[in-house]
This record gives sequence, structure tokens and C-alpha cells, in this order.
Amino acid sequence: MSSITSERRPQVPGRDDRAGMRLTSLALLSHMLRSRSFYERVVFAAIVLAALAKLGQENQAKNFARLAAWNKRQIERLERKAKDAITPGS
Repeated sequence: MSSITSERRPQVPGRDDRAGMRLTSLALLSHMLRSRSFYERVVFAAIVLAALAKLGQENQAKNFARLAAWNKRQIERLERKAKDAITPGS
């Protein structure tokens, strides 16, 4: 026998590991997609995210209203101050 036929070419290191990892990932994904509890968790997460988004919008609206009211009070204060400066003796 020649030395060429008796020697095996070395495999690429990690090839079997990657294939095994892909197969395991595919099996896990398949299991998750068939699982009712997975869909329940997805729906729950979607509801929570929608609620948090709504709270954020409401909070932003409240803050803007508070800022608008503060701005209005400041304008009124400055107008009174300007009026008092113009009309002496009041």
C-alpha cells in the first residue's frame, strides 16, 4: 500500500461541532414553535411592550402639558412685571 492511501486527511477542526450545534439549534427552534407556552410568552411580551409604550406616550403628554402650563405662567409673570415697570405708582 502506498502512503497516500493509508493516510487520512485531517478533518477541518470544529466541522462536526458546528453541524451538531446547527442540528441542536434546529431541534430547539422546532420544539419552541410547537410549544404552546412559547406562544403564550410571546403574546405576554407583546402585551407588556404595548402597555409600556402607551405609558411612555401618556407620560410624555403629561410632561408636555406641565411644561406648557409652566411656560404660560412665566409669560404671565413677565407681562405683569413689564406692566408694573411701565405704569409707575401702582
